[in-house]
Amino acid sequence: MNKRIYSVIENKKRELDSRVFFALAMNEKNYSVGFGKKQNLYQYSNYIKKGLFLLKSIGPRNYDKILNLKKNGHQVSSWDEEGFLLFDDEFTRLRNNKDCLDQIDYLYAWGNIQKENLQRLFPQFQKKIISTGHPRFDLLKKENKFFFEHDAQKIRDKYGKFILVTTKFAMGNAVVDWRSRDYKVARSNHDISDTIFQKKTMESFIKTLISLSEKCPELNIIIRPHPSENLTKWHEIFDNHKKIRVVFDQQNTCCWIMASQYIISTNCHTSMESYLLGKQSINFAPIQDKEVEAEIFKKVSHDIESPKELIEIVSNSIKNNFQLNSKNVEEDYLLNNMSNFKINSFELMQETINHSLKQVENTNDKYCSNLNYLIFRFIKKIRNFKNNFLADKEKLAVSRQKINFITLEEIKEKVQKYDFRFNIKKTKISEKYPGVFIFERKN
Repeated sequence: MNKRIYSVIENKKRELDSRVFFALAMNEKNYSVGFGKKQNLYQYSNYIKKGLFLLKSIGPRNYDKILNLKKNGHQVSSWDEEGFLLFDDEFTRLRNNKDCLDQIDYLYAWGNIQKENLQRLFPQFQKKIISTGHPRFDLLKKENKFFFEHDAQKIRDKYGKFILVTTKFAMGNAVVDWRSRDYKVARSNHDISDTIFQKKTMESFIKTLISLSEKCPELNIIIRPHPSENLTKWHEIFDNHKKIRVVFDQQNTCCWIMASQYIISTNCHTSMESYLLGKQSINFAPIQDKEVEAEIFKKVSHDIESPKELIEIVSNSIKNNFQLNSKNVEEDYLLNNMSNFKINSFELMQETINHSLKQVENTNDKYCSNLNYLIFRFIKKIRNFKNNFLADKEKLAVSRQKINFITLEEIKEKVQKYDFRFNIKKTKISEKYPGVFIFERKN
């Protein structure tokens, strides 16, 4: 009987495609793989087959959840979805809670730089911290990026040639004021500095985009805000603008990157995604703060500080069929920051995954008949109605922007796009519990 691995999803357009890729890759290695929104997985953790949970972070709020998962017979490890960047020690300790680290099997680091930093801060857990990279970047390798091409072409057909602006002002333009949050990380010195940095950068960004559009009236610009941002503010500013559009959907940003001529962002993962996808990018940095800026995003992009210079470079690129100068980065530098630059992360994880799964009792999924599914779904609807009614409306809005819903049909549709990469005929995909999707190997 195949051992089971679970991974949680918090941000659909950022994480769903990589979860599907990971599930198919591990399924070919004869693992059963499940994923879903974390509240769904936690809700049915006592019914589902015992396995290894891969959490997306181990901040202090995860401690009780880890204990409960272990109580229900599961093992727990973590890959930090947003651990690609290194900041001050306070920030790192808050994102990686010592008590959580004590309870999990392994913490998978993005690269040796992050690994060494974590081992310095948590010397008692050195053997638990493994450098593997993250599946998000496995998906961007040359042999896999064809996965995005179909949707990228649909975007090109609809919008023509455009420059993509990806914003990262989740704190400077937050739906929920960071000062009202109960999450300790949001009160760190790093996040106070980052909030100020984002607010100032966003102000400059807006003025520069308006000026850019005036001086390059033929240019189409599409803005895709971060899922945690206040979308209303962007719409208020640009909805009546002829050449600047604000687009927010659940599509993976990589499809938009591939469809664009190039991207403009500030201190954002999308610049790295753009580099790995073979697209040029500009890191617009009108405000500087070394405490919150990441060196690697400047390395893989054209780093521009002056609004005037940005307008000049974009204007010149239009005359040159949107071409920017090529950007090369030393391979060793990339390898130190992402261990899966050449090899897939799941291959680097497999030995430790096997070690964790050896400690798991071999069980079956319980109460997963069609009748039970309908009962669970009915209970879930009642619970959701109650929770939504009582929930803080701003936090609920953020949650819906990150994940509105995930369906079995859209997962199967994504799997079909991987026919060029995997033998998908041998993979059975089901929704055994509401919002819990399982990939199993057919006999």
